[in-house]
Amino acid sequence: MSKPASNRQSALTPLQISLFFSELSLLFGSGISLSESLYIMADSATDKSRKQLCSQMASSIDYGGTLPESADASGVFPDHVVQMLSIAQTSGKMEETIAGLAAYYDRMDSLRKAVKNTMTFPLVMMAVMFCVLAVLIIKVLPLFGAVFIETGAKMPLIISLVTESKAFEFILLTILVLLVGLVAAAFVSGGRIMISADDSGSLMARLPVIRSIRQKTQSGSFAYSMALLLAGGVTVEQALQLSADTGESEWIRAKAAQVLAAVREGETFTSAVSECHVFDGYYPALLAAGEKSGEIDKVMNMISDRYTEEINDRISSVLSLVEPVLVIVMTLIVGSILLSIMIPLMNVMASV
Repeated sequence: MSKPASNRQSALTPLQISLFFSELSLLFGSGISLSESLYIMADSATDKSRKQLCSQMASSIDYGGTLPESADASGVFPDHVVQMLSIAQTSGKMEETIAGLAAYYDRMDSLRKAVKNTMTFPLVMMAVMFCVLAVLIIKVLPLFGAVFIETGAKMPLIISLVTESKAFEFILLTILVLLVGLVAAAFVSGGRIMISADDSGSLMARLPVIRSIRQKTQSGSFAYSMALLLAGGVTVEQALQLSADTGESEWIRAKAAQVLAAVREGETFTSAVSECHVFDGYYPALLAAGEKSGEIDKVMNMISDRYTEEINDRISSVLSLVEPVLVIVMTLIVGSILLSIMIPLMNVMASV
């Protein structure tokens, strides 16, 4: 019998990875073998691609492969997952690693959802602002123009341009669409960059507020990754080497390499982390206590959780400032247009 061929699928999202390992953790943790657990997951799957993935991985294990090998062959898991499973295969802590991966990607998905939910209202406000201005230009201004024509009064410039030139109206609406689109795109891009694992050299990434949130996101990811590795049974040096080789971002890989070099030169892990500015605030002191007590993995997990809370609070506070700014901008634009119309109109009425 020949080994079944691999059929690669599209990469899984953080939510899908979390759900996959959560289900596998429940089954494998209850004493069911990995291949049998995957077959059960395939039988219960309602999605064709998920059913196919679980079946292929189970078949690969039945043919003598390992879980990390089957995950790598599927092509749908990131390198981070494959590396973690490989470590677990060697250390014998597969159950703990599977549960840790489920929690890690659930955390990542929760952070992305928090940003998405916080951004929803400002984006809706932008759409409302565009609709109000469009109605004002297309419907309201021509009505006022008719009033000025009937009274024989001189029309304000904006009404004159809109009523006498359809081309100007089109250009004005086009500019409005472009402006609102650019602001919305910049807003969405900023939210994505704040939680992105990949580094970006864009101007948005250099903004102080976004840079600060990205720093916390990267530090939190480094802490959780280290906690997961250390809980999987590897040494601090091995965990740093793996982070330097397969970290989620260039920042994490660079920091892990710097800390590893310092540790190999005789520095303690806490001193190296502090000197390389991986964590800010009181976290280095907390890590020092963890190193002395021999519970670095637990402290790293704690640091990661606190960074997550800080990130959520910071994102909410930053994005909440956008809402009143949008309201003020819309009020100023609409108010300016209406005032430019109403003042001449009141003068006309007063002279009648």
